[in-house]
Amino acid sequence: LCLDVPGRYSTNVLQTFNGFTNDVLDLTNVPVAGGGSTALVAGDTQLWQFWHRDSSGGMAVSNFSSAIEVTFQ
Repeated sequence: LCLDVPGRYSTNVLQTFNGFTNDVLDLTNVPVAGGGSTALVAGDTQLWQFWHRDSSGGMAVSNFSSAIEVTFQ
């Protein structure tokens, strides 16, 4: 887990297609650590990481993508 204190951005269960998926981000309603949300403005930097489920030996296991850092303009 690359991020410090995570906030769950989406409660959607996303289907993957050939290892790829997408989601629409609401940049006016971004969760913050400890609860609540905020809107992003120019100069803000966010770190995102995808939490996903894999199968290992027929059992569901959690995995995380590499984190990405995005600075908004």
